[in-house]
Amino acid sequence: MKPIEINFSFLGETYKARFCRNEYFNENLYVGVTYWDEEFECWMPWGDLTVNLPGFLLEENEAFLDTNNCAPEIIRILKEKGYIKDTGVTRQSGFCTYPLVEFTEEFFNGIEDMCWN
Repeated sequence: MKPIEINFSFLGETYKARFCRNEYFNENLYVGVTYWDEEFECWMPWGDLTVNLPGFLLEENEAFLDTNNCAPEIIRILKEKGYIKDTGVTRQSGFCTYPLVEFTEEFFNGIEDMCWN
């Protein structure tokens, strides 16, 4: 399967992004965002799509979205394409509220298995 790629804008710049997965120390799902760096002609780490909240052991296809640090456009695009589905569950950590989502099998089939995390 061809890797999932999206184009998104953040702070006036446009990026081509791909996604990768790993797991946090408690085996919860981690999803990272990489972008194509024109200067170095390679995929580079951009940031985290997910966040690991203490006290939660999630299903293998579930994660909390890092709405505090991830570009909102990335999340919007992934929802529009049907790669992530809201569960209706949110959790607060500090001043931020994070939605729990389910990732589709199609999403997992189009992303890398290992990240820099």
